[in-house]
Amino acid sequence: WWTVWLLFGALFQCIFPYGLSHHLIEKQNKMVAYFLIIWASTVAYSRVYLGMHFPGDVLFGAFMGIILGIFFSF
Repeated sequence: WWTVWLLFGALFQCIFPYGLSHHLIEKQNKMVAYFLIIWASTVAYSRVYLGMHFPGDVLFGAFMGIILGIFFSF
């Protein structure tokens, strides 16, 4: 009995939509989140570097973005 479960248990976990597809979507969401954090940090740095904004403006904008993101995610 346990050999059958070992052979087919993992297969059945991946067939149902909640198994493999959920794992891939979760992994993809993490990659997108990392990309967006790096992109936002690069844009924020470039704004200060090019003299378009003061560092306080960029930090306040980042703080407000984090607070509003947390607030609207629930």
